[in-house]
This record gives sequence, C-alpha cells and structure tokens, in this order.
Amino acid sequence: MARFRRDNTEGYSPADLAALNAAFEVRLAAEDTEGMDDAALASFEDYIAEQTEADHRLMTADDFTAALETIGWSGRQLSAMLGCDHNLPGRWAAGTAAVPPPIARWLERLAHAHIANPPPADWRTRP
Repeated sequence: MARFRRDNTEGYSPADLAALNAAFEVRLAAEDTEGMDDAALASFEDYIAEQTEADHRLMTADDFTAALETIGWSGRQLSAMLGCDHNLPGRWAAGTAAVPPPIARWLERLAHAHIANPPPADWRTRP
C-alpha cells in the first residue's frame, strides 16, 4: 500500500504523521485505482495526500492567536472552557505545542461565526 509522503512535514509530530498516514491509507483504499498507470497513480496519490493533509491541517500559532482575539477569549478563558492546563493555550500561541485538529476546527468555526455575525451597529445610543 502507498504511504503518505509529503515534502514538508515540519510542524508535524510523529503522532501527527502517523495519523495522516493512516487517514491517507483509508482514503486511498476506498478508491478504485485498478488499471491506473504509475504516473496516474502517483498523481492521484498526491491528490489524496493533499486532501488528507487539508483535513488534518495544523493551526499555526498566529492563526490560534487571531482566532482567540476574534472570539474575544483569553488563553485562560479557553483553558477553563476546555478543562485543560492553563499554560497549554500559551504553548499553542507560542507555537511550542500543536493545536489539536478538533480544537483548531472548533476555534475556526467560532471565529468565522463571530466575523459573519458582528454585533448590531444600530443598537448603540452613543455616536
């Protein structure tokens, strides 16, 4: 079976790469690649790898910080909400620890919701 292979694996832990490889293999096994020549199969594997990586994309430290700012949360508020060590969001913000993909997707959805639904401007009584 083919293996997930990407040139740039910087920022991925061995566990992240193992998860990417497992997801890649599951996706590839679900496709009918019988009869593809080597060039077509390599191109298709690259496509599946890109899709798999996009689904497991790591949130950068800057993305994490921007999402918290958009939502209006501090790292301490996030840690209380998640029930995690209060230093963990600081490590995510500094880039010394990877934001888990489920947390990244959740924060991205919340940030997009805040952007798409700003407070009503016409309620203010002061100019």
